[in-house]
Amino acid sequence: MKARHHVRAGLLLLATGLGNVVAGQSSQPVRTESDTGSDTLAEVVVTAQKREQNLQKIAVSVTAVSSEALASRAITDPQDLQGLVPGVQLQPTFNLLAYIRGVGNYDLQPGVDPSVAYNVDGIYISHQYALPTVMLDLDRVEVLRGPQGTLYGKNSAGGTINFVTNKPGTDFGGDASLEVGNYGLVTAEGAVNLPLSNQFDLRVAASKTKHDGYLSNGFMDGNNTGARVSLAGRLTDTLRALLVVDHFEKDEKGDSDSRCPKGTDVTLFLGCAGVPWRPFSGLPGQGTDPTVNLAVPNLYRIANTGAYGQIDWDLDSMTLTYVPSFRYVDYRDVETYTPFFGYGPSARNHLTSQELRLASSKDSAVDWVTGLYYSDERSRDHVDVLGTGGANVDGVSNSFDLFSYKSTTAAIFGQAVAPLVERVRLIVGARYSDDKKETVGQAAAYCQNPAGLPSATCPSTFPEAPALVVAPTGDVQEHRGATWKGGLEFDLTPTSMAYVNASTGFKAGGVNQVPVGGTTPPTYGPETIKAVQLGSKNRFLDGRLQLNAEIFHYDYRGYQTLGIIVLPGNILSFVTLNSQTAEFYGGEIEANYLLTRNDRIDFSVSQLTARFRTFDVPSAGIDVSGYQVPNAPTYMTTVGYQHDFQLSGGGNVTAHVENHVTGPQWVDLAHGSGSHQEAYSRTDADLTYHSPADVWTLGLWARNLENYGAISGYLATVGASGSETLAIMLPPRTFGIRAKYRF
Repeated sequence: MKARHHVRAGLLLLATGLGNVVAGQSSQPVRTESDTGSDTLAEVVVTAQKREQNLQKIAVSVTAVSSEALASRAITDPQDLQGLVPGVQLQPTFNLLAYIRGVGNYDLQPGVDPSVAYNVDGIYISHQYALPTVMLDLDRVEVLRGPQGTLYGKNSAGGTINFVTNKPGTDFGGDASLEVGNYGLVTAEGAVNLPLSNQFDLRVAASKTKHDGYLSNGFMDGNNTGARVSLAGRLTDTLRALLVVDHFEKDEKGDSDSRCPKGTDVTLFLGCAGVPWRPFSGLPGQGTDPTVNLAVPNLYRIANTGAYGQIDWDLDSMTLTYVPSFRYVDYRDVETYTPFFGYGPSARNHLTSQELRLASSKDSAVDWVTGLYYSDERSRDHVDVLGTGGANVDGVSNSFDLFSYKSTTAAIFGQAVAPLVERVRLIVGARYSDDKKETVGQAAAYCQNPAGLPSATCPSTFPEAPALVVAPTGDVQEHRGATWKGGLEFDLTPTSMAYVNASTGFKAGGVNQVPVGGTTPPTYGPETIKAVQLGSKNRFLDGRLQLNAEIFHYDYRGYQTLGIIVLPGNILSFVTLNSQTAEFYGGEIEANYLLTRNDRIDFSVSQLTARFRTFDVPSAGIDVSGYQVPNAPTYMTTVGYQHDFQLSGGGNVTAHVENHVTGPQWVDLAHGSGSHQEAYSRTDADLTYHSPADVWTLGLWARNLENYGAISGYLATVGASGSETLAIMLPPRTFGIRAKYRF
């Protein structure tokens, strides 16, 4: 039977992420200093391939969003990149999940890795909760689409998102900004650059942002703090060093969900009968009223501290680079949904990594980079799955502990672009990785009945009792293998190139938190992807028109999916299971046109087909073979227009508006009732005054002018009134005013 989607009392059945869009390869309509009053579009330099390169000269589908674009839109939270970056959508639930071209997944089990890799200054972030909580003092955000298995390695099957920070400069200066907006938004940010001597420069940046809940129940709020100190040194003419220390905190109520989205079949979900769809309502009584929701205090807290560096040594014909890093994250989240279900993960995570690489000089005939990578991740995790009654779990709650989680990766990699004949270059690359995960833990079942609901196993006279069952968990999962890349680049003209490449990538497997010796698989294997991409990057009309296009095909295997089973002893267990095969293919075109010195038009259109060929996991009650992959809209368009008004006093006003249309998609793996998001439109706009010499700016901004309630995820639960559906929401309309002073 297709999509066996059974609702079990007191538990979450299936939960998948967000919609995805697919678009072009250059930056979205972003204002840059060099565009204003210029006759050509600005060139964009990225470090997507571990060294500085012109975006238009590399055979990679990559978007770069500048710091000025982030500032004009008042983007400080990573989730606010939603809709801005082509091919990417972000889901603000539990942790920030990313999907690129439909590749990405949702999982509740500790130790599960993302399918899209996050990096800060090129350093891998192992889990989403370890991301900086606020986008502080960034130079740009780079997004790479497609598997990046050669230079970035594991967990970049869908792509990579790089956050690139501002580095210390040789001149004294800085900036300070203040922003206010609806939902009680207040953001203060500042940075100062301090030359200490002829050899050393210091940069200090800090930010605080806070807003009330986007939902009527007060949830989906924001309260983030961050600070970063960077020290750069020019030790000799050929030796440079950088040291960075940062700290970020989050302290919020957390996320919520809205009941009974459009399309819910009330004959299947009786709790939705007569319940109107209110997208931004949230769950009534969340964390406060036991008659409709578990009366458990909800919270979302993160303390994130990192230290990393980079040493560059220029040799005669190459550069040697060493990048060490350390990051510690203390994460805790508690979210409740109904009187029968709540979820509370926590982790204390240490990640140490080192990368040593050699890269060719800029004038080398062969452009190459090679290196060694090693990481060691240690974590202690605890998860509470809360329940207070219901047909299946009968008042039994569960906890899962990882007393020891260890994940190590060792890799050797290399990639080169070498000339074959005139105007034709060969691309070759490979990476060999050894990944190993080891866990030791336990699963437990215990009574928790704060609502005092009837229960045979856990009567109301025992609001909390000793554990009913304790079972040891743990195993070892290891994966060794190579990923590769090969292709060709063709210079069609001095300003046009075409490329074709094939590449592979993988997402690491792991260990299920199930009792030792049971029938459920103790480990799950990696996801693998084979991709073929054909693209072209062009500039016409003396640099005023940029036109990029790409078509792609992915062969995806081992798609990891969330399974939920009830083990002997009433132990409710989240497990990760591998599917069989899926196919993704599509194409995109993106154009940026500088119509005049003061007028710019941006346009993109994309198409995506993403379907499971075979996806049958009987143990999880899932057979969605032939189904559309969740979070993969069939099309997307973006149209933007920007005009600069030049003022007589030397300043200027920039007006910008852009409209995004996202096609229909399913946001649930099994296409559950109410999980279909129809096509929708979202419009963003900003208006910014720049004083002469850009000493200060004053801007207005708005996002989601339509105030459209788009769903990005889906839950099926049992509530006080019976089975019902819940939807994870994207933010409503937000707007504000922002002032910035530079010195």
